[in-house]
Amino acid sequence: MSKQKFKRGSFVQVSKEMPQNMSHFEKGFKAVVAYTYHQEFGYGSKKEYSLLQLSANDNPINQICWYEEPQLTQVEGTVKEGLALIEFYKYGE
Repeated sequence: MSKQKFKRGSFVQVSKEMPQNMSHFEKGFKAVVAYTYHQEFGYGSKKEYSLLQLSANDNPINQICWYEEPQLTQVEGTVKEGLALIEFYKYGE
């Protein structure tokens, strides 16, 4: 089984274009990888991601599932910063 490309806490940019079967997905935003399908359920894809959507000033605003690796590009930001944003979104200050 192949490994996931983006680690939990990685900062990514979501593509502005989606395949037809994903045309209803949000697009063109910056996000943090929350987990893969496999991490959440213990089986299945390691290449489908739940993302923590970020606002223009990098505040977490929404969590959206299941983006695929081809729709994501890694951007600047440390995993440590990303994990902190996930914790803030889940539990607050």
